[in-house]
Amino acid sequence: MNHMNVSIRNFCFHIFLLGAVLLGACTQDYEPMIEGIWDEINVEDIEANREREWHFKGNELKIFWYDKNDPDKKLFPVDKGRYLVRNTPQGSYLRITEMGYPTYNSDWVIMQLRKDKMILSLEVTGGVIYKEFIKRTKKEEDS
Repeated sequence: MNHMNVSIRNFCFHIFLLGAVLLGACTQDYEPMIEGIWDEINVEDIEANREREWHFKGNELKIFWYDKNDPDKKLFPVDKGRYLVRNTPQGSYLRITEMGYPTYNSDWVIMQLRKDKMILSLEVTGGVIYKEFIKRTKKEEDS
């Protein structure tokens, strides 16, 4: 009987260990994919003269705006803070902190993240905020 208890415990331990390994394999590491410059798509007004870009580097986030009619594309700071990617069994989140605009200081759901596209969402009182981005290529960043 004692041998059977040890076998059941051993079996349960291995099932738990297998589950933990599989769960860890299912959560993607988005941190390196987020680093870079992302152009925010203004889905509310596609003809707006001002554009925004989000710079993610070394857990620091800086948001700038620029006039899209300006050939020099001079950047004007909007806000800055910190970010961290959190992976959980329920999904992946972009935690933004230390921003001057308090609504941004939250855990944004990473709805989609590819090498060139990112969609974030945040539930707020009265609805949901969606942010869509297109990532700059290295060539575009350098120009």
